[in-house]
Amino acid sequence: MVSHIYKLRMNGDRALRPLLCKGPIDMDREHTLLLGAIEVNSVLDTDAEDAEAIRSAILADEKRRMPHERYK
Repeated sequence: MVSHIYKLRMNGDRALRPLLCKGPIDMDREHTLLLGAIEVNSVLDTDAEDAEAIRSAILADEKRRMPHERYK
């Protein structure tokens, strides 16, 4: 796992593991959900490098970001 990508653990019928990062623009006030993932037998169904690519795209173009619907 890339060092600045975090895996949120949510247990239920499925082992949901959304990947998120701090920031990436305002590191002290933001957390960004990057990619949804499911973990089966301790293996993610997606690669953390995909989340890193999304994070890099956000850093390259801030217009890709949008506020959360509930907290506009």
